[in-house]
Amino acid sequence: MHDFVFKYKNIYMVLSIPRDYTLCTNSECEKSMQCLRYLSFLEISQDNITIKVLNPKLFPAANHDCKFFNSTNKINLAWGIKNILNDLPYQIAKEVKKELLARFGHTKYYRFYREEVAVMPKDQKIFQNIFEKHGIAEKPAYTRFTEEYNWESTVSK
Repeated sequence: MHDFVFKYKNIYMVLSIPRDYTLCTNSECEKSMQCLRYLSFLEISQDNITIKVLNPKLFPAANHDCKFFNSTNKINLAWGIKNILNDLPYQIAKEVKKELLARFGHTKYYRFYREEVAVMPKDQKIFQNIFEKHGIAEKPAYTRFTEEYNWESTVSK
């Protein structure tokens, strides 16, 4: 990761750019100043000997949506699932945990548990759906929440 402080419209943004994040060099794009890929490209330094960039031949024509666009809007990440089953009746908690393990696998489930990785919004929906399936109206009680940039937006190879 590389940390950069970037000023855009009098707002300072701190970008912690993952090393393998795909950048964009398209300064002609109308959304470039709202795209993490382009803003990250602007902030790379000479310390970056190699970088990963999108193929310019894949840039869309003017006024067309870019399938590689990655918004600067932050997302809400949930951290920690140690306490999500505490207030549930034992039998329901057992069934919910079994279903979560089946859905995410042991490795990912326990990485959520130990707060090694965040529970992304799409995964939070899965947790909520499993809770609702078992008649639990309350949202899962995650340990904490943070607002961060979505660096997980992938590029197909």
